[in-house]
Amino acid sequence: MKLRGSHKIAIGGLALASAAYFGWQAYSARVVDNLVFPELKPGKFTIVGVDTGKGYKVLVANQVAQLVELEKDVDFGGDDIESATSEQSLASKRRVPLRDMLESMQGNEAALGRLVTALNDALRNAEMPAAETIWTASDLSKALAGDAALKLKLEQNLNVHLDGTPLAEIRPNALRDGIVVEATVPISVSVGGKITKMQAPIKMPFRAEFSKAVVEHYKEEVAPTSNMIRGFYLQEAQRIADDPRAKQDIAGALKDRIDADLLAKQFAPNPTRILENSNVVLTEDFVENAEVVELTDKRGRKLYNLILNLTDEGRKRMWQYSRRGIVVAGKESSQNRTQLLVIHDGIAIAAPRVKHELPRSEISISQIPEKGLVNEAADFLNHKTQKP
Repeated sequence: MKLRGSHKIAIGGLALASAAYFGWQAYSARVVDNLVFPELKPGKFTIVGVDTGKGYKVLVANQVAQLVELEKDVDFGGDDIESATSEQSLASKRRVPLRDMLESMQGNEAALGRLVTALNDALRNAEMPAAETIWTASDLSKALAGDAALKLKLEQNLNVHLDGTPLAEIRPNALRDGIVVEATVPISVSVGGKITKMQAPIKMPFRAEFSKAVVEHYKEEVAPTSNMIRGFYLQEAQRIADDPRAKQDIAGALKDRIDADLLAKQFAPNPTRILENSNVVLTEDFVENAEVVELTDKRGRKLYNLILNLTDEGRKRMWQYSRRGIVVAGKESSQNRTQLLVIHDGIAIAAPRVKHELPRSEISISQIPEKGLVNEAADFLNHKTQKP
């Protein structure tokens, strides 16, 4: 069968395109695929890749990108960026505090504690008393182990004995407030590529069930009298005396509040999931300088592009990252679930999606709506090496 001239040209063009494509892939693979870069700690300016297929989604509210946690049974298909039309739509989701996330990746345990609290409803929504009577895990352990002075103090603060029986005396403030337990959640975090066992500090209010039952009787009273409190106290004490099975094991409940293994099982999974699926791609150390370009969209709105000129290592890091997300992993761009967050000083100023390889030293982060945020980032990047 004889081919027409036009067919010959088409086939020739296809062959050239294929040769160019596979030639480029071979070249790219040789240049960057096998490079091994040390993992980075976040900086003041950080570009982070987050695998949004692991239960997270980017929402844009008030022109600022926010990372939120989704329900476990959500379908991860489709676009991972959407606009939040109201504060209510954000309030229903757990927001990831980006500053605390980045500082946790730097090894800051206090920030890790805040991250753990934000991502666990039992901690985030806990009602703390107006006057906090703090008990550290160390002092609680001593009291539970039999330290006489600490045991007496603990029972007075709770207004019950450790076996759950009420005290002979009545302390209205102790009934109302109880104590606040300060404990730590052990979490392993990659800090600059080194797995580090960190202790995330958390706070948990604790009141005896007996105290809650007493206060429930008069909680609606504006100024409950001493006689009123005493009457309800004696009523609940008699209930426990009549049925000893109603007593709460206070010592056991408090041991659970400071048990490291139990705390890790309960509170570590959510922060661990986001930290394990977040990767620092670049920091300010890999940006030579930055430029802001203003433009106007079809609706007349001002938008801004942040142009970053990368160092050679920065270029190779971004190139490798983009290839692994799209080419090496064999994913089409529409299925690529890795979301970049461009974060300056703890605020996500942009959330670009990488849809193709980025081999150049100049990259453009496009259509940022907030002028102040993008200018602050560019100013920092252009003056970061200057001494005050």
